[in-house]
Amino acid sequence: MTGKKICFFDIDGTLTDERGGAVIRVPESTREALQKAHDAGVLLFVNTGRPISTVPQIIKELPLDGFVCACGTWIMMHGNELFRHVIEEQERQHIMRTVDELQISCVYEAKEGFAFVDHCQHGPMMEIVKTYIKDGFKLLDVHPDLVFEKFCLFVDPAKGWPDLSFVDQYDKIFKYGYFCETVPLACSKGKAVEYLLKELKISHENSYGFGDSVNDVEMLKAVHHSVVMDNAPDEVKALGTYLAEKASEDGLYKVMVHLGLIEEEA
Repeated sequence: MTGKKICFFDIDGTLTDERGGAVIRVPESTREALQKAHDAGVLLFVNTGRPISTVPQIIKELPLDGFVCACGTWIMMHGNELFRHVIEEQERQHIMRTVDELQISCVYEAKEGFAFVDHCQHGPMMEIVKTYIKDGFKLLDVHPDLVFEKFCLFVDPAKGWPDLSFVDQYDKIFKYGYFCETVPLACSKGKAVEYLLKELKISHENSYGFGDSVNDVEMLKAVHHSVVMDNAPDEVKALGTYLAEKASEDGLYKVMVHLGLIEEEA
């Protein structure tokens, strides 16, 4: 094992206070912290639920070594694809048929882009979709041969969730009461951490995770040093070794100094 350190950062609510949009702001203190850590030889990875196709350009321009996207279904380092898990064709078609039969709304997410169906006229989902389209993220057509790595289901909160037995073989991450992020059981943010530690021969003691959401839970459990942002729900905060202020309050910079990942300027 090498003595090199590796950090994993969620995007929405962690690198930035904002959530779900295409146009986001990264605080200057966060940029400075990442640059200092990168210059010191720390490996830096985004670890996000977003597919790479909806990662904003402002994030791609940060001094990062790689990306873990779509909850661990795709991993890239220094421009090279290391891992990709695609749902098999027969299963994808079964999912799309069942979504139509149940008349629920869905966003299909892939490396190449995203596609959606809005069966239940879901307002919050359509706001995200409209923002993605406006900001140039690639919109794919829904058709029987559509390839995707994961998908998100949306329901009318007043009606509640239908029978979701068709996704029993998936990790279902429920958010806000109307949103379910659906990930193949073979993948997670945490499994991606384990994969990279093994692939890069980095000791577990030198792994750091930064997150704020329920889909960060597996990542926070997989690393040795877990940092949870102050804007996280209480059940996620309970998993943190360290609690950080919001990014806009220089939280990432301060906690990275505290962890010895970077040095405070005199």
